[in-house]
Amino acid sequence: MLVTSSEMTINPLIYAELCYHAASIDEVNHVVKSLSLKYAELPLSALFLAARAYSIYRTRGGVKTAPLADFFIGAHVQALA
Repeated sequence: MLVTSSEMTINPLIYAELCYHAASIDEVNHVVKSLSLKYAELPLSALFLAARAYSIYRTRGGVKTAPLADFFIGAHVQALA
């Protein structure tokens, strides 16, 4: 699936990252709208892929005790592609 700039999608993790410096949810929603971003929940297949990536990470010596946001973001892209 090809994604054009007008079809950029963010998920809950990216939305939360946008919230970090925002003063209000209205400010975040304005940014999302002004950038024509689409919001989508993570599909179950992406959650499974994120868990697999985390398992591989730990097997290879990773020390984080919970899956990293990047695992979810990458898995979301993989699940949609």
